[in-house]
Amino acid sequence: MRFEQKFLSEAAKSVLMRKFMDLVQGNMLVIEYATKFDELSQYGYATIDTDIRRNERFIQGLRPELVRMTM
Repeated sequence: MRFEQKFLSEAAKSVLMRKFMDLVQGNMLVIEYATKFDELSQYGYATIDTDIRRNERFIQGLRPELVRMTM
């Protein structure tokens, strides 16, 4: 069992899930955004339970000019 699963309260997990759901690239480099996305994605797993949904959520958080490049 992971540390987070064993010791984090449900309230703390909810806060981290909200951080994941609100995550956008903003001023981060893509690699920084990707790292943060990976770190927080465990808390939003229910929303990204397939590769397609995970990719869509990742792209959704990119800066608009980068999103246009993915289409």
